[in-house]
Formats: sequence, C-alpha cells, structure tokens
Amino acid sequence: MANTPNDIEVKNIPLLGSIATNDTIVGERTPGTTVRFTYNSSANGFINPGTAGQLAYYGANGNTVSGLTTLNSAALLANSSGVLTWTAYTGTGLPVLNTSPTFVTPILGTPTSGNIGNCTGAPALTLTSCTGLPIAGITGLGTGVGAALASAVTGTGNLAMSTSPSFTTPILGTPTSGNLGNCTGSPALTLTNATGLPIAGITGLGTGVGTFLATPSSANLLSALTTKTGTGSAVFGTSPTINTPNIVGVTNASNASAGSVGEVLSNSTVTGAITSNTFTNVTSLSLTAGDWDVFGALVTGPAGTTTISFVSLCLNTVSATATYPESILPYSVAAGQVVGVVAPTMRINVSSTTTVYLVGYITYGVSTLTTNAYIYARRAR
Repeated sequence: MANTPNDIEVKNIPLLGSIATNDTIVGERTPGTTVRFTYNSSANGFINPGTAGQLAYYGANGNTVSGLTTLNSAALLANSSGVLTWTAYTGTGLPVLNTSPTFVTPILGTPTSGNIGNCTGAPALTLTSCTGLPIAGITGLGTGVGAALASAVTGTGNLAMSTSPSFTTPILGTPTSGNLGNCTGSPALTLTNATGLPIAGITGLGTGVGTFLATPSSANLLSALTTKTGTGSAVFGTSPTINTPNIVGVTNASNASAGSVGEVLSNSTVTGAITSNTFTNVTSLSLTAGDWDVFGALVTGPAGTTTISFVSLCLNTVSATATYPESILPYSVAAGQVVGVVAPTMRINVSSTTTVYLVGYITYGVSTLTTNAYIYARRAR
C-alpha cells in the first residue's frame, strides 16, 4: 500500500513472477536513476520518499533496505543511515541525460563551446565561446548587412561609409578613377588613372605657365616665356613661315656647319697641257644635296710664243660638255699673253651628292698652254 504519491508500492507478488528471499528488486525513483535492493519476504513496508534531495528507499517498519546500491554512484551518496542523496543538483524536474535532452528555461551561463546554428532567440545568449552561428541564420538584418559582416576587412578604426569619409594613412593602391581637386601633398601619389587635378591646384609654376597649360595658345606661350624675340605664332622645324625675320650674321669669323645655310665648298686644280679646241674639265667639285650657288674661274698659262684666239668657260653637271650660261672671249691676244675668265654664277639644286664640272674650251696655237682653275660653291638653303 502506497503512503504518498511518490511511494512505490509492491504488492501482488505473483504478478512479478517467481521471487524469493534475497532476490534483487530494481526500481526507478526518477528517469535515469536506478536503485536496487534485496527482497525479504518477511518484511512489510514501503518505499519512503525520504527528505528533499534524497532517493526513496524500501524498508520494513521504516528500516533501511540491506545492500541498497545505485548505478549512478558518482552522483549519489548514501548517508550514515544508508539513504541515497544527490551529491549536487540545481533546478527542478527530471534528471537529464546528455543525448537530446529537453531543457525548460535553463540558465546556460557562458558555454565553453557549442553550435547554435539551429537555435532561435539567440540575442539573449552570451556567445563568447560559441561557434557555428551562420550569418544567414540571423534574421532582421538590414539590406547588405549580412554580406558586409561576411566580408573580410582590412585596417583598423571606424567603419567608413561612401560619403565624406575621413581616412588615416590609407594605402590606396592604384585607383581606377578619382578626383583629387581638393587634395594636397599629391606628389607621393600614383595618379596613372586619376582625373580632375586642376592646373590651378599646382603650385610653383612660373608666371603665365599655368595659363598656357590650361590654354596652350601661341600668345599664352609668348607670355609665359621670360626671354623671347618677335611676335606671332610658335615656329616648328618643318616648313615654317617666318615673316620679315631679322637674322643676325656671325661676328666671330666662324664657318657655317656642314648642311647649314652658308656652308662653303671649293676646289682648285693646276692642269698640265690642254688640247686646243677641246672641251676639257679644268676642275670639279662634289656637292651634297642642297640648293647651291656655284661659280668658277680660269687663268691661262701660255708659253712665250703661244697665241690665244678663243676662250669659253662654263659650269655643268655633265662632264666635258658646254652649257649655258658661259663666258666667252672671242678675240685674239698677243703671244704669251695670260688670259683670265670667270664662269657666270650658276644655281645648282640637287637632291643627292652630285659632281659639278668647270668646263673650258680654248683655241690656241704655235706652242703649249696650261690652266689654273678654281671652283667655289655656297649653300643658299
């Protein structure tokens, strides 16, 4: 007969099967806590719930069952009367095992580990040591907040937003775009792909240089130059048009360089005997490509009895051939008389190196005749 709602009454023994004195009876006070005691057929009594925190026990007339044991001896301790008592416990309700237990309003404290990926209501927890809470499992986040939380970060300090942020010693790398109009100290930056750096923001420019860089006209260039002469447009090296220039000549007795306007080339030749009535190259000169003014001169060297009756002298790019203009002396001179003739100046304009010949034709008689010839050229352009 049970005395309290927590008592276990064992009666109608035949229902348990065959049982004899000293057989072990196993009972369960609460789920997961097993107690064993020895059956004595002469004893009558009940399972006493004992006091708070104690397990029930069976005894005749209130005595402790002989040989009472428990499977959970680490959590239970028998007192001096043989009554099993929890060594430590908290809360109320049923004992809990470690596989799939159900807690009702537990106070978890600070877990050293855990995975709350399937939990709800997590904001009230202290998750210092927990892992496995996915960003996707948190609801109520604003647009883009989850993606931002999942992204890697660099640097330290406050989170920067897109409008008017203030950065401290950032490493910008190579920007793909940007506007540095209000920046200072820019020389240390790499501005390969940056735009918007105004000329007005560059310091240290000379007077008028910024204006020229912003509007690169000839007039603004003229204003920016500190030393200059003349007016008008800027002049470049190929086919410029220069109006009324004042080209000052040299005063140091120097010669024009090869290829420059004013370059001078010359040659002289003392010939041997010259055949009468024959076109002869009395001297020649190699001209480089250019526009040249060329002239030549000849002086005869007759023997004492030689008479001269005709002299002709001209310049030609064809060897031993007469051409126009030419100088002619169509009259006779006394025997042994020296004759000098100058060929008219001739423009020779060539695009490659060309030989110019001074061609003479002399009619003479009685004895021999030699010539001294000179050819001179000056580059006009």
